[in-house]
Amino acid sequence: MSRASQSPSFALELPVEGPPPPATPWTRRLGGGALQLTWRLFRPGDPGAFALGERPAEARFYYTANDGWRAPIYPFAPPAGAHGRPVVLAHGLGGGWRSLDLDPSHSLARVLAAAGYAVYILEHRGDPRALAPAGALPFSLDDVALRDLPAALDAVREHSGYERPLFLGVGLGGAALLLHLALAGDPGLAAGVLVGCPISWPSSSAVRAAGRLATLLPPGWRIPGRRLAQLLAPLCADGGALGVGDVSGPVARGVLLHGATDLHAGVLRQLGQWAVAGALTDQSGLIDVRSALERCAVPPMLVIAAEHDPRCTPEAGRELAASLRGEPLSLPARGALELLLGERASGHLPPAILEFLDRHAAGCAESGALAIER
Repeated sequence: MSRASQSPSFALELPVEGPPPPATPWTRRLGGGALQLTWRLFRPGDPGAFALGERPAEARFYYTANDGWRAPIYPFAPPAGAHGRPVVLAHGLGGGWRSLDLDPSHSLARVLAAAGYAVYILEHRGDPRALAPAGALPFSLDDVALRDLPAALDAVREHSGYERPLFLGVGLGGAALLLHLALAGDPGLAAGVLVGCPISWPSSSAVRAAGRLATLLPPGWRIPGRRLAQLLAPLCADGGALGVGDVSGPVARGVLLHGATDLHAGVLRQLGQWAVAGALTDQSGLIDVRSALERCAVPPMLVIAAEHDPRCTPEAGRELAASLRGEPLSLPARGALELLLGERASGHLPPAILEFLDRHAAGCAESGALAIER
């Protein structure tokens, strides 16, 4: 896939991926007006926001977890005649499906599809288009790992015609897979790639203090991350404001305007628990994920860490790869966002990632005719 010849244009709009959080009409109008005013104050010469790429012709489809939650999957078909083996993509904390398909020049999904894979971006119960059942209770990452992930993989199997999909998880998307492996074993994957997903956390006093604060959040709260990101977008001159250096200003603002989601307290409480403990655990805090992984069978795994990521360091990546009996890979970047959306990443993936997927694609085990027309 070739890289776009120019920087993405901007045209101010609010995200439309899914229903907004419950609000009265006047609060929505007030929020939209505040965003417009903020943009004009800080970007007087800029016409607005990121121009999103067109969606492929395939409509999203929904899967249903065993407790009634429903959430969408976004499919991307490969070119006609390609092998079409399935790859499931799972986004990181605070990011939605758009963080993996921002526009044609900044889309992990489209790069993989162009390489011949049938790509499925997974959303879960914490995302904007998820549909809660009546009487739904607060949830944690354990619910995403043990309820949403298996149901989504079953839906991908039915749609793709392959029994064992490949998996690529970014940040918290990868952590959901680790939790499932530790608590329930291999969910039936041909192989997996984890990007920026540590198994141990920094042990500074500031990190532990923030973790303790997160564990005190009321379980049912939802932090309006989408609106906050939109209001911060005009202040974002370049990727440095997001802690990454190789992401252009238009792309960084596009991520904030269209790629952010709300944050649910149940997930943040579990993250806080990890920060306090310095390691990944289940919701109860009784099961250490690293110890559990060392005792269970796991599919082939590639563990990717950015060389200058303060949260998932190369050392943490190697530690995780050792626990998984997998392959570590360090890449020159300051975080997962730069690996996915940086100018050096535009339009391509590091060859080692495609080489790993190609090497294990035969393990997908075709079960019938592909459901995606190629």
